[in-house]
Amino acid sequence: MAARPLDTREGLQNPLRRPHPATGRIAALAFAVNSPAIDRKIRLALHPTGRRGLTARVLQTFPRFLSLGLCMAVWLGVGVCSPAVHANPLGQATETAVPRQPAVSLMGTVGQRAVLAVGQKPPRTIAVGESLHGVKLLAVEGRQATVQVDGQTQVLHMGQQPLRASLAAPPASTLQLQADERGHFQAQGQINGKDVMFMVDTGASTIALGSAQARQLGIDYLRQGQEVQVSTANGSTRGWVVMLAQVSVGGLVQQRVQAVVTPQPMPYVLLGNSFLHHYQMNRQGQRMTLEAMP
Repeated sequence: MAARPLDTREGLQNPLRRPHPATGRIAALAFAVNSPAIDRKIRLALHPTGRRGLTARVLQTFPRFLSLGLCMAVWLGVGVCSPAVHANPLGQATETAVPRQPAVSLMGTVGQRAVLAVGQKPPRTIAVGESLHGVKLLAVEGRQATVQVDGQTQVLHMGQQPLRASLAAPPASTLQLQADERGHFQAQGQINGKDVMFMVDTGASTIALGSAQARQLGIDYLRQGQEVQVSTANGSTRGWVVMLAQVSVGGLVQQRVQAVVTPQPMPYVLLGNSFLHHYQMNRQGQRMTLEAMP
Protein backbone atom coordinates (compact mmCIF):
# COMPACT_ATOMS: atom_id res chain seq x y z
CA MET A 1 0.00 0.00 0.00
CA ALA A 2 1.45 3.31 -1.07
CA ALA A 3 2.12 5.97 1.51
CA ARG A 4 -0.55 8.68 1.59
CA PRO A 5 0.44 12.31 2.03
CA LEU A 6 -1.15 14.18 4.89
CA ASP A 7 -4.29 16.15 4.08
CA THR A 8 -4.09 19.94 4.17
CA ARG A 9 -7.82 20.60 4.17
CA GLU A 10 -9.64 22.58 6.89
CA GLY A 11 -6.68 24.91 7.23
CA LEU A 12 -4.34 22.23 8.51
CA GLN A 13 -0.75 23.34 8.08
CA ASN A 14 1.49 20.53 6.93
CA PRO A 15 5.13 21.33 7.73
CA LEU A 16 6.27 18.01 6.33
CA ARG A 17 6.01 19.29 2.76
CA ARG A 18 9.13 21.39 3.41
CA PRO A 19 12.31 19.83 4.85
CA HIS A 20 13.20 21.15 8.24
CA PRO A 21 16.37 23.31 8.11
CA ALA A 22 18.05 21.14 10.74
CA THR A 23 16.74 17.67 9.85
CA GLY A 24 15.17 16.79 6.55
CA ARG A 25 14.26 13.24 7.52
CA ILE A 26 10.83 13.84 9.07
CA ALA A 27 8.91 13.76 5.80
CA ALA A 28 10.22 10.31 5.01
CA LEU A 29 9.28 9.14 8.49
CA ALA A 30 5.75 10.54 8.24
CA PHE A 31 4.98 9.27 4.74
CA ALA A 32 6.10 5.76 5.70
CA VAL A 33 3.10 5.46 8.05
CA ASN A 34 0.32 3.42 6.41
CA SER A 35 -2.07 2.98 9.33
CA PRO A 36 -5.11 5.33 9.29
CA ALA A 37 -5.27 5.30 13.09
CA ILE A 38 -1.65 6.31 13.47
CA ASP A 39 -2.07 8.81 10.66
CA ARG A 40 -4.94 10.44 12.61
CA LYS A 41 -2.75 10.74 15.71
CA ILE A 42 -0.08 12.44 13.65
CA ARG A 43 -2.72 14.85 12.31
CA LEU A 44 -3.76 15.74 15.85
CA ALA A 45 -0.17 16.22 16.91
CA LEU A 46 0.52 18.56 14.01
CA HIS A 47 -2.64 20.64 14.45
CA PRO A 48 -1.79 23.99 16.10
CA THR A 49 -4.97 23.83 18.25
CA GLY A 50 -4.94 20.07 18.92
CA ARG A 51 -5.93 18.67 22.33
CA ARG A 52 -2.47 17.35 22.99
CA GLY A 53 -0.79 20.75 22.59
CA LEU A 54 2.07 19.26 20.62
CA THR A 55 3.85 21.00 17.81
CA ALA A 56 5.53 19.80 14.70
CA ARG A 57 8.90 20.43 16.29
CA VAL A 58 8.41 17.35 18.49
CA LEU A 59 8.40 15.13 15.46
CA GLN A 60 11.09 17.12 13.73
CA THR A 61 13.55 16.70 16.60
CA PHE A 62 12.60 13.10 17.38
CA PRO A 63 15.35 11.51 15.24
CA ARG A 64 17.99 13.49 17.11
CA PHE A 65 16.69 12.28 20.49
CA LEU A 66 16.46 8.74 19.13
CA SER A 67 20.06 8.89 17.91
CA LEU A 68 21.26 10.23 21.27
CA GLY A 69 19.33 7.53 23.14
CA LEU A 70 20.81 4.76 21.01
CA CYS A 71 24.31 6.09 21.55
CA MET A 72 23.79 6.19 25.31
CA ALA A 73 22.36 2.66 25.33
CA VAL A 74 25.29 1.29 23.36
CA TRP A 75 27.77 3.16 25.57
CA LEU A 76 26.20 1.83 28.79
CA GLY A 77 25.71 -1.73 27.54
CA VAL A 78 28.93 -2.34 25.67
CA GLY A 79 31.34 0.30 26.88
CA VAL A 80 32.32 1.51 23.43
CA CYS A 81 33.60 4.84 24.73
CA SER A 82 36.55 3.34 26.55
CA PRO A 83 38.88 5.95 28.10
CA ALA A 84 41.84 4.23 26.44
CA VAL A 85 40.45 4.82 22.91
CA HIS A 86 39.99 8.23 21.29
CA ALA A 87 38.82 9.38 17.86
CA ASN A 88 41.30 11.33 15.83
CA PRO A 89 40.26 14.05 13.32
CA LEU A 90 40.16 11.44 10.53
CA GLY A 91 37.61 9.38 12.45
CA GLN A 92 39.97 6.48 13.07
CA ALA A 93 40.30 4.92 16.52
CA THR A 94 43.68 5.37 18.11
CA GLU A 95 44.80 3.58 21.23
CA THR A 96 46.34 5.69 23.98
CA ALA A 97 49.78 4.48 25.00
CA VAL A 98 49.81 2.96 28.49
CA PRO A 99 52.76 4.22 30.54
CA ARG A 100 55.29 1.56 31.44
CA GLN A 101 55.92 0.72 35.05
CA PRO A 102 59.02 2.33 36.52
CA ALA A 103 61.98 0.08 37.28
CA VAL A 104 62.04 -0.64 41.02
CA SER A 105 64.80 -2.33 43.02
CA LEU A 106 65.17 -3.18 46.69
CA MET A 107 68.44 -1.85 48.08
CA GLY A 108 67.88 -2.94 51.69
CA THR A 109 65.45 -3.28 54.58
CA VAL A 110 65.59 -2.17 58.20
CA GLY A 111 62.74 -3.48 60.31
CA GLN A 112 59.53 -2.32 58.64
CA ARG A 113 61.35 0.13 56.38
CA ALA A 114 62.85 -0.46 52.95
CA VAL A 115 65.44 1.30 50.81
CA LEU A 116 63.93 1.54 47.32
CA ALA A 117 65.38 2.84 44.07
CA VAL A 118 62.78 3.90 41.48
CA GLY A 119 63.89 4.50 37.91
CA GLN A 120 66.94 6.74 37.68
CA LYS A 121 66.19 8.54 40.95
CA PRO A 122 68.42 8.10 44.02
CA PRO A 123 67.39 5.47 46.60
CA ARG A 124 65.32 6.53 49.59
CA THR A 125 64.16 4.81 52.77
CA ILE A 126 60.40 4.64 53.31
CA ALA A 127 58.16 2.91 55.85
CA VAL A 128 55.32 0.47 55.19
CA GLY A 129 52.31 2.40 53.89
CA GLU A 130 54.39 5.22 52.39
CA SER A 131 54.94 5.84 48.68
CA LEU A 132 57.97 6.85 46.64
CA HIS A 133 57.56 8.14 43.07
CA GLY A 134 54.30 6.22 42.62
CA VAL A 135 55.56 3.02 44.29
CA LYS A 136 53.78 2.11 47.53
CA LEU A 137 55.46 -0.11 50.11
CA LEU A 138 52.96 -2.71 51.33
CA ALA A 139 55.08 -5.02 53.48
CA VAL A 140 58.64 -5.90 54.47
CA GLU A 141 59.61 -9.44 55.38
CA GLY A 142 63.22 -10.44 55.82
CA ARG A 143 65.12 -9.87 52.58
CA GLN A 144 62.08 -9.07 50.48
CA ALA A 145 59.53 -6.30 50.17
CA THR A 146 56.05 -6.19 48.65
CA VAL A 147 55.23 -3.07 46.65
CA GLN A 148 52.35 -1.80 44.54
CA VAL A 149 53.00 -0.15 41.19
CA ASP A 150 50.12 1.13 39.03
CA GLY A 151 47.69 -1.07 40.95
CA GLN A 152 49.80 -4.20 40.48
CA THR A 153 51.50 -5.98 43.37
CA GLN A 154 54.99 -7.41 43.02
CA VAL A 155 57.59 -8.82 45.38
CA LEU A 156 61.14 -7.45 45.29
CA HIS A 157 64.11 -9.46 46.52
CA MET A 158 67.45 -8.21 47.73
CA GLY A 159 70.15 -8.52 45.08
CA GLN A 160 67.88 -8.19 42.08
CA GLN A 161 68.67 -5.81 39.28
CA PRO A 162 66.20 -2.94 38.88
CA LEU A 163 63.38 -4.59 36.96
CA ARG A 164 59.87 -3.77 35.82
CA ALA A 165 58.57 -7.20 36.79
CA SER A 166 59.32 -9.61 39.58
CA LEU A 167 61.86 -12.32 38.82
CA ALA A 168 62.98 -15.30 40.80
CA ALA A 169 65.46 -14.59 43.56
CA PRO A 170 69.10 -15.27 42.61
CA PRO A 171 70.72 -18.45 43.87
CA ALA A 172 72.14 -18.43 47.40
CA SER A 173 75.67 -18.78 45.98
CA THR A 174 75.46 -15.45 44.13
CA LEU A 175 74.59 -11.92 45.21
CA GLN A 176 74.23 -8.85 43.00
CA LEU A 177 74.45 -5.36 44.48
CA GLN A 178 73.61 -2.01 42.90
CA ALA A 179 75.60 1.09 43.84
CA ASP A 180 73.78 4.07 45.33
CA GLU A 181 74.18 7.67 44.15
CA ARG A 182 77.45 7.96 46.09
CA GLY A 183 78.87 4.79 44.56
CA HIS A 184 78.50 2.74 47.75
CA PHE A 185 77.21 -0.82 47.76
CA GLN A 186 74.69 -1.53 50.50
CA ALA A 187 72.92 -4.76 51.35
CA GLN A 188 70.41 -5.98 53.88
CA GLY A 189 71.61 -8.85 56.01
CA GLN A 190 71.65 -10.43 59.44
CA ILE A 191 74.11 -10.91 62.27
CA ASN A 192 73.22 -13.77 64.60
CA GLY A 193 69.69 -13.76 63.18
CA LYS A 194 69.03 -10.02 63.66
CA ASP A 195 68.55 -7.57 60.81
CA VAL A 196 71.30 -5.07 59.98
CA MET A 197 72.27 -2.88 57.04
CA PHE A 198 75.71 -3.62 55.57
CA MET A 199 77.91 -1.38 53.47
CA VAL A 200 80.62 -3.13 51.49
CA ASP A 201 84.14 -1.98 52.41
CA THR A 202 86.80 -3.90 50.51
CA GLY A 203 89.51 -1.97 52.37
CA ALA A 204 88.43 -3.23 55.80
CA SER A 205 90.12 -6.38 57.05
CA THR A 206 87.11 -7.47 59.10
CA ILE A 207 83.46 -6.66 59.67
CA ALA A 208 83.23 -3.49 61.77
CA LEU A 209 80.31 -2.16 63.82
CA GLY A 210 79.71 0.44 66.50
CA SER A 211 79.38 -0.39 70.19
CA ALA A 212 75.73 0.75 70.35
CA GLN A 213 74.76 -1.54 67.50
CA ALA A 214 76.72 -4.40 69.04
CA ARG A 215 74.67 -4.06 72.24
CA GLN A 216 71.44 -4.07 70.23
CA LEU A 217 72.55 -7.32 68.62
CA GLY A 218 73.28 -8.88 72.01
CA ILE A 219 77.05 -8.99 71.52
CA ASP A 220 78.85 -8.76 74.86
CA TYR A 221 82.09 -7.41 73.41
CA LEU A 222 83.44 -6.16 76.78
CA ARG A 223 83.44 -9.64 78.29
CA GLN A 224 83.86 -11.85 75.25
CA GLY A 225 85.92 -9.58 72.99
CA GLN A 226 89.67 -9.07 72.82
CA GLU A 227 90.75 -5.46 73.15
CA VAL A 228 92.94 -4.15 70.34
CA GLN A 229 94.09 -0.85 68.82
CA VAL A 230 92.12 0.09 65.73
CA SER A 231 93.19 2.62 63.10
CA THR A 232 90.36 4.78 61.79
CA ALA A 233 90.05 7.91 59.66
CA ASN A 234 90.08 9.94 62.89
CA GLY A 235 93.18 8.27 64.25
CA SER A 236 93.90 5.32 66.48
CA THR A 237 91.34 4.09 69.00
CA ARG A 238 90.63 0.98 70.96
CA GLY A 239 88.32 -1.75 69.74
CA TRP A 240 87.26 -5.29 70.57
CA VAL A 241 87.66 -8.30 68.32
CA VAL A 242 84.69 -10.66 68.54
CA MET A 243 83.55 -13.80 66.73
CA LEU A 244 80.11 -13.62 65.18
CA ALA A 245 78.22 -16.90 65.19
CA GLN A 246 76.55 -16.28 61.82
CA VAL A 247 76.53 -13.60 59.15
CA SER A 248 74.16 -13.60 56.19
CA VAL A 249 73.97 -11.10 53.34
CA GLY A 250 71.31 -11.43 50.66
CA GLY A 251 71.22 -15.22 51.01
CA LEU A 252 75.00 -15.68 51.37
CA VAL A 253 75.74 -17.24 54.76
CA GLN A 254 78.98 -17.74 56.68
CA GLN A 255 79.55 -19.16 60.16
CA ARG A 256 82.01 -17.83 62.75
CA VAL A 257 83.06 -14.56 61.14
CA GLN A 258 85.53 -12.21 62.82
CA ALA A 259 84.43 -8.62 63.53
CA VAL A 260 85.68 -5.53 65.35
CA VAL A 261 83.52 -3.39 67.64
CA THR A 262 84.50 0.28 67.87
CA PRO A 263 83.23 2.90 70.37
CA GLN A 264 82.28 5.34 67.62
CA PRO A 265 78.65 5.28 66.38
CA MET A 266 78.31 3.89 62.86
CA PRO A 267 75.26 4.21 60.58
CA TYR A 268 76.10 0.92 58.86
CA VAL A 269 77.91 -2.30 59.56
CA LEU A 270 81.01 -2.35 57.38
CA LEU A 271 81.19 -5.61 55.44
CA GLY A 272 84.92 -6.30 55.36
CA ASN A 273 87.18 -9.06 54.08
CA SER A 274 86.56 -11.47 56.96
CA PHE A 275 83.31 -12.16 55.09
CA LEU A 276 84.18 -11.06 51.54
CA HIS A 277 87.23 -13.30 51.14
CA HIS A 278 84.90 -16.30 50.85
CA TYR A 279 83.55 -14.93 47.57
CA GLN A 280 84.82 -13.86 44.20
CA MET A 281 83.99 -10.19 43.63
CA ASN A 282 83.31 -8.79 40.18
CA ARG A 283 82.40 -5.15 39.62
CA GLN A 284 80.99 -3.83 36.35
CA GLY A 285 80.10 -0.16 36.49
CA GLN A 286 77.47 0.36 39.16
CA ARG A 287 76.96 -3.35 39.76
CA MET A 288 78.90 -5.73 41.99
CA THR A 289 78.54 -9.50 41.98
CA LEU A 290 79.60 -11.76 44.85
CA GLU A 291 79.91 -15.39 43.83
CA ALA A 292 80.87 -18.31 46.03
CA MET A 293 84.30 -19.82 45.40
CA PRO A 294 84.18 -23.10 43.42
